Amino acid sequence: DWNSRGERLPRGYRKAKCERDKTHRAYMRLERRIANTRANTLEGMLAKVRCAQTYNETEEGFSFDDGGCPEVMAQSIFLDIVRMNSKAVA
Repeated sequence: DWNSRGERLPRGYRKAKCERDKTHRAYMRLERRIANTRANTLEGMLAKVRCAQTYNETEEGFSFDDGGCPEVMAQSIFLDIVRMNSKAVA
């Protein structure tokens, strides 16, 4: 590993890492915004499912092992369903 040997970072590495981190922060803001938006219809909930699918769908379906978008959207959909049920306490 070049870094553990005390060698210099490759040219452009810091800039690429900074850009990657900036993009990730923007993605996380968008994910939170989608999750925090109440879905009052099945179409709204399916939009959250599509968001989770885009994040990490595998041949076997979703992977909830790593948390991330599928877990966030599943929790959000659960809360949407609870809110839609007038007898439930949200």
